[in-house]
Amino acid sequence: MNSVKPAASPYILLGILLGFLAMSAAFFYSSFIHSPADNRAATTSPPDGINPRYTMGIALYEQGKMQEAAAVFAELLSLEKSAAAQYNLAVIYKYHLDKPDEAKALFEQIAASPDADADTTLRAKKELQEE
Repeated sequence: MNSVKPAASPYILLGILLGFLAMSAAFFYSSFIHSPADNRAATTSPPDGINPRYTMGIALYEQGKMQEAAAVFAELLSLEKSAAAQYNLAVIYKYHLDKPDEAKALFEQIAASPDADADTTLRAKKELQEE
């Protein structure tokens, strides 16, 4: 006699879907790098959404690929002005690639820029005071 197995419960499928959505949201909302000195958000996302290069830089950073992340943020900065990308590159230089002079120069540029948002400017000045 053949037995019929019941189909997967819709609640199991719903749980899998909700888990996937939660992981996706966590990835997209982690659009900044944390400085060991200040573990809060460096900046908010760019106004028109997250630049794909910016997202790639964050993903590489979170995977521990600091050289690659730095290269992506440097490329982004060669294409457009972004205090968030500049701050993230400075954090990578200072805390992961042992390039304190390059980091300091980037933090100083952010601190002096009238275009940088207030939060990023404050964080850059804080980094400069800790040297």
